[in-house]
Amino acid sequence: MAQFPTIGFISTWPVYQGTSMDHYAYSLIQGISAAARDYRCNLLLGCGFSVTGKSPQHHSFWPVPGEDVDFVPVGPWNTNGLIIVPDELTESQLHYVRDLLDSGFPVIFTTPEGPGPVVCVDNKSGIRSAFFHLLEHGRRRIAFIAGNPGRGGDSEERLQAYRAALAEAGLPFVPALCAFGEHRKEGGAAAMRQILSSGESFDGLIASNDLSCLGAVEVLQQAGFRIPSDIAVIGFDDILEARAVSPSLTTVRHPTFLLGYQAVTTLLEYIQNTQNGLKKVVVPTRLILRESCGCRSGRLEMSSLPVKAEEIVNQVAQACFAEARNRPLEELQNFAARLLESFRQSCFQQSSEAFLTAVEQAVQWSELHEEDPRIWQAGTAVMLQNLVALTQSEPKIDPLLAAFYLDLARQEISEHIQKQATRAMVRYIQMMSQLGQLTAEMLSAVNVEQIAEILSRQLPKVGISNALVALYDTASEDPTAKGTVLFTAGFRQNFSNLTFNPRSFPIPLVYSFEGPLKLTILPLRIDDNLFGFVSFDAPNPELCAALVHNLAAALRTSRLYQDALEGRKAAEEASHLKSRFLSMVSHELRTPLSVIVGLSEMSLKSQSVELKDIEQINANAQHLARLIGDVLDLASSEAGKLRILHEPLDLAEVLRIPLQIGEEMAREKGLSWNANLPKHGPWVLGDQTRLRQITLNLISNAVKFTPAGQIRLDVIPSGNSVSISVSDTGIGIPPADLEKVFDEFYRSETIIQSGLGGIGLGLAITRQLVEAHGGRISARSPGDFGCGSTFTFTLPVIQSESQLPAAFAALNSGPAWNLVILIEDNESANQFAHHFEGSGFTARVVNIDEESNWLAKVLEQLPEAILLSHGLAASRGWSLARIIRQHKSLENIPIFAFSLDPADSRGELLELNYLQKPVRAAQLSKELARLLPVRQPSQTVLIVDDDPAVLETHRRLVAQTGRRVLTAQDGHKGLELAIAEKPDLILLDLMMPEMDGFAVLDALHSRPETRSIPVIIVTGRQLSEAEVERCNRGVAGILSKGMFSQKETLEHIEAALTRRDTLNSATRRLIRRAAAIIHTRFAEPITREDIAAQLNISADYLTDCFRQEFGITPLTYLRRYRIKQACDLLQNTDLSITQIALNVGFSDSAHFTHTFIREMGLSPRAFRHRSKK
Repeated sequence: MAQFPTIGFISTWPVYQGTSMDHYAYSLIQGISAAARDYRCNLLLGCGFSVTGKSPQHHSFWPVPGEDVDFVPVGPWNTNGLIIVPDELTESQLHYVRDLLDSGFPVIFTTPEGPGPVVCVDNKSGIRSAFFHLLEHGRRRIAFIAGNPGRGGDSEERLQAYRAALAEAGLPFVPALCAFGEHRKEGGAAAMRQILSSGESFDGLIASNDLSCLGAVEVLQQAGFRIPSDIAVIGFDDILEARAVSPSLTTVRHPTFLLGYQAVTTLLEYIQNTQNGLKKVVVPTRLILRESCGCRSGRLEMSSLPVKAEEIVNQVAQACFAEARNRPLEELQNFAARLLESFRQSCFQQSSEAFLTAVEQAVQWSELHEEDPRIWQAGTAVMLQNLVALTQSEPKIDPLLAAFYLDLARQEISEHIQKQATRAMVRYIQMMSQLGQLTAEMLSAVNVEQIAEILSRQLPKVGISNALVALYDTASEDPTAKGTVLFTAGFRQNFSNLTFNPRSFPIPLVYSFEGPLKLTILPLRIDDNLFGFVSFDAPNPELCAALVHNLAAALRTSRLYQDALEGRKAAEEASHLKSRFLSMVSHELRTPLSVIVGLSEMSLKSQSVELKDIEQINANAQHLARLIGDVLDLASSEAGKLRILHEPLDLAEVLRIPLQIGEEMAREKGLSWNANLPKHGPWVLGDQTRLRQITLNLISNAVKFTPAGQIRLDVIPSGNSVSISVSDTGIGIPPADLEKVFDEFYRSETIIQSGLGGIGLGLAITRQLVEAHGGRISARSPGDFGCGSTFTFTLPVIQSESQLPAAFAALNSGPAWNLVILIEDNESANQFAHHFEGSGFTARVVNIDEESNWLAKVLEQLPEAILLSHGLAASRGWSLARIIRQHKSLENIPIFAFSLDPADSRGELLELNYLQKPVRAAQLSKELARLLPVRQPSQTVLIVDDDPAVLETHRRLVAQTGRRVLTAQDGHKGLELAIAEKPDLILLDLMMPEMDGFAVLDALHSRPETRSIPVIIVTGRQLSEAEVERCNRGVAGILSKGMFSQKETLEHIEAALTRRDTLNSATRRLIRRAAAIIHTRFAEPITREDIAAQLNISADYLTDCFRQEFGITPLTYLRRYRIKQACDLLQNTDLSITQIALNVGFSDSAHFTHTFIREMGLSPRAFRHRSKK
């Protein structure tokens, strides 16, 4: 594109209303396009559209992403200059264009409200000519329908011009005769009703534009007023409808085409540095006289006065110019001179050929330049008016013959107009037919490939050369920073999946720049969300919006169709898996159960118990537990609940226990064992328990399916990864089954024939665990008996720490605890938030009754704790706690019910820390480790439960951790023990007779010596509605006590948060290294993946650790650090906004300004101004 200057066009308001192009925008773009063509410029038209029936208000189209803004990739980064149609520019948009102007980037505005160089129409002269024309008709009380109040621009200029004309004429301004019509037909009608209701009489009307004028005329006619007899009317703009109404509307012509043309020529002056400063170019208007003002339109009055030929030429040109819409007066004067000369030649030669040839050339010229051929009817009418004077000055001309030639010309023009109208109608019908066919085909398409094929075939039929559909990266912080081509149509090759920077559009690989390029670019919205954009190479852009609407509908349909196909496939697979599951599990579970039941019954009947029977029962019980564990792990994985920790681990240390177990298993079966691995390392990020589970699964399978020979384990580091292989000399796996061995419930024929048990879940779970660690697993086997098989899984490794800056300083003194407070409708947000200000907390209040997506709001905040207000906890606390706990990202976040009374600053706090029965050992161990992080034999745990079996099970589980255990079978006994023993932790059942768990909690909270003891509440897996209500009442009862001061309540929250698990030292070092990387490379276009790759960890793990350490994501940290650096540069340097944006890592000043305002609450310019006061 470098060989041609590139001009960008941006309109903040919708160029398309529904699927139709706005008349003003159409003429303006025609003028811009004509100038770009004449001056050989590339043209990028950034256009938006509004959906029919929906107001476009507060929604704009702009090269900076933001709220209520559709980003279009037309800006200073891919153009040499911009033409902007401003319409209610927001504060940030004003800052943006001022920054562009300050940096010297050429910008031209097309209305006076633009804050820079302007090309605009002469509003003042147009209104003045309309006003004094009505005075010439004897009208003295002239009403005015203005545009938009307080908007500035054209609306304000035309209103002030009306008031100035009144003053110039010595007439008073009557406020009742002025109303605002907002430049809409409906608004004009409403404004006229307002004027009529005032009771003020008037005999003339001027409107700020034709649409509001036509609305006012309808109201006047409905009220019985005659136009122009009672009220003479003049509009402004000269839209097509002005000619069509009766009486035809006298109006001030808005030279929209010339405005667009002049905007390009002025912009090129700035681009070529032949112009500087804030230039204002005013394009003159013209009063077009028709019938609504009282003039007699279309009636000829013959002139007998002698007139010079030059004067006739000028009159003909002026008459044509009055009807012309696109061409300048100079061109029309040239044609008028040719017409008059050819007319005289035909009259002298007494042959119509020369004159009719000139008329035909004029008509063809008008059609070529998209001008209305009716202009020549007006020109020949002027020639007829001056026929008498012309023949008197030329005695050799026969008047009758001359009149005959003029009549022939007018017939020729009429026939051409009729043919042109017929051709236009045929083209329109054909185009609508093609568009209808295209729409029908697109709506029946079920995938992107079909949509692309339909557009490739149909677009040329509607006059569009090609189209490119691109999607933004909606998952990233700045979705518009990266684009991907979804598909192209009309190009020589397919560019699908090509990635590019939208700010570098057009893509050189896609577009040919042999000649100037003209692209119309529209945002692609699906379900009210911005997904990307569509670019058309369309000489006539009228159909573009309709195509984008159809494309959005087709993409939505294809997405729904694909979802339905995937859903059906998933359902079929689930049904198949269910059948396999039932057939295998029913057998595999019954076998160990039969052994357990049979041996246990024999032992009960026998006087003595055989040790081997106990061993058999234990072995089968363990086997049964493993089978059930596999099923539960699979269910958790498929539900997205398989929990994987990511922490730095010495792989040699992790594998030590699996190696010991594997060696013992091999020895018991008479197999030789060989293990090769380093003494230490390599280091990996993972879950120690799950990695051991993976290795043991592979080892146990190897032992199980190897009747004789050896088992071998190898650990081989290689660059950024490590491979762990388990090999055997067993029965092997047929090559055809190697791809299936990791499927759920799959068992090969070799395994079935061997008679060895299993339900086919071990390897499926192993694969999921490996992939959850960012690794891969594969199997190799020749398939022959005795040749065995090898299973290998790879994991990414952590490389040695690089020498990054050792010092790390947080952006602020340290992150505050981040809280989310949930309230209900009848509670005030301010009632709670101010209690936490200045207390080491940041609090976001979420009203769950007002925000249906309240859970998503909670997730966005990445809280350290979630607090339920007193009212909410009393009505729905328990149910909400269960909902929150079910979400993976929130399962470890503490939940508190709390109350704070602003009257006496008293409060109460209750942590809703609970486990569901049956409690698993791992769950209980995790909670004990969280609440009692330092294990000591002297620690005491009190268990209170009315079920003896549960009580004994929990006692044994806790005792296994080496802690002292106390038990109580009812609430009274439990309370007595708590007061007497003051245990370190209480495991408390809620549902107990007489004194339930909440009564115990209430009593504990009322005593200073017991109120700080952490309590784990144990509930049934499913509570009834009555039980839930009982729990809520219990919470409400405790919170109503108000035992603590406000300060104590906040301290209790902080103490509870401090008890939570923190990152281990190795992981913390990694995160500090990540922060140091950000400090070092913040000016580069660095991503989350880049940081993670430098640390050899996964991007998701990096984010998780950042949230735990700092309470924010890495990208948020990067963004804030960049803004912090920008603040220093704004305060201490004189660099431009654009230079600062680039210096701190932003791709352009627009994104920088938008981000700065979001983070700091004011623009960079305002920040610099304030800091230097």
